[in-house]
Amino acid sequence: MGFIQKNVNFGLLFLIIVLAVSIASIGVYYNQNYAYLSDEYHNKINALQRVQNDLLFHKTRLNQTATDLKIKEQDESELNRRYTKIRDAKEKLDIDYDNLKLDLNKKNVDLLAKTNDLISARSEIASQKISIVELNDDISQYETRISSYKSKLSDVCSACGAVCDENPYCD
Repeated sequence: MGFIQKNVNFGLLFLIIVLAVSIASIGVYYNQNYAYLSDEYHNKINALQRVQNDLLFHKTRLNQTATDLKIKEQDESELNRRYTKIRDAKEKLDIDYDNLKLDLNKKNVDLLAKTNDLISARSEIASQKISIVELNDDISQYETRISSYKSKLSDVCSACGAVCDENPYCD
């Protein structure tokens, strides 16, 4: 039994050594694993910190962009309001311009008609002046002829004497 006892002691010793080595290797394994996990944890924390910083940066940029967009929308609405006001004024001016153009064309037609009437009236006045001059010439000729005929009548009346005294034309 000594032999079995010796083998059992060696078996127990071997088992204790295996357990000690196992516990030591498990300790080393878990220590390395803990160190690795700890490093991974710190890396993840740092990565999360960078992501958080990036997120804050992008959030700030997004807020700035939203503010810029709101300002742009306000400016755009103001420009649209001004554009509408200017467009309405332009349309009114275009209508006024068209009306004035039509009025000017009407006035030009009236002026042309009045000018033609004036030219016609001046032409008629000139022809009437010529007629007046011709008629005055005719009157002068007739007066000359009348005076010539009166002088001839007076000569005839003075030659005829008493017979002509009864004639109403002999004075």
